[in-house]
Amino acid sequence: MPPGSYTYRFQGKSSSVLGDQSYNGDSTLTVDQPQGNRQHSEQRDSQGSVQQVVVSQPDGLHLAEIHLAQQGFDEDFKPSHPVLLFPADAHQGQHWNWRMTSTDGNYTLTARLTVDDIAARTVALSSVLHIHSSDIDLTIHQHDKAGRDAVILRESTKTDGTAYGTPFHSNGTRVLTKRPS
Repeated sequence: MPPGSYTYRFQGKSSSVLGDQSYNGDSTLTVDQPQGNRQHSEQRDSQGSVQQVVVSQPDGLHLAEIHLAQQGFDEDFKPSHPVLLFPADAHQGQHWNWRMTSTDGNYTLTARLTVDDIAARTVALSSVLHIHSSDIDLTIHQHDKAGRDAVILRESTKTDGTAYGTPFHSNGTRVLTKRPS
């Protein structure tokens, strides 16, 4: 992915026993210069942040590390071997799964990813992520549309589950509004 700072328009809402909340603002994605075949990025908005390290290998892009942080949740996941994010030989309908455990051993993160569409200039990918522990059980449905340079153009998410015995639901959309200069 080309390094630099990307700006996204971020809109969504969440609901729990603590009340309903709407959010509408900017989200920033900062992509560092690659270090060999590894590249670090951080996405940050009013709801939290996601940092990840992606590794380019001959068979595709792999996730080597992900750090998820938001109110009440701050966890690192580092699989023993990087897991597949997107295959080099991707084709429509292709799907794969992976699983990892947080570095403190308290959470599992499982994923099922599917290539929905491959067009001349874009790729669409769906994922179902499941975060589970003794206190949290969340399922995140995500749909990404990316350019051929791996830059996400549009991302839609829907999250359902329970956190500490409390039902939780959210949905949100991020749309790219500005690329690095």
